[in-house]
Amino acid sequence: MTQPSTPAPAVTTSQVLIAPAIADLERARPQSRPGEIVSLVASHWRDKFIMTAGYGWLRLPD
Repeated sequence: MTQPSTPAPAVTTSQVLIAPAIADLERARPQSRPGEIVSLVASHWRDKFIMTAGYGWLRLPD
C-alpha cells in the first residue's frame, strides 16, 4: 500500500518574476537542506522547487 505524500510547505511571494520570487524563497527558508521541496505561490502562478546542493533552488517539472 502506498503511503500518502505529505504536501510541500508553501512560501507565498508578491513577485511576478521568477528571480525575485526565488529571492523571497531563499529569505523564507534560509536553512533548507538538499532534497527539501517547497511550493512557491504567487498571485498568477504556483510551482514546486527543490533545494539542491550544487545549484540552490531548482524548479521541479510538472
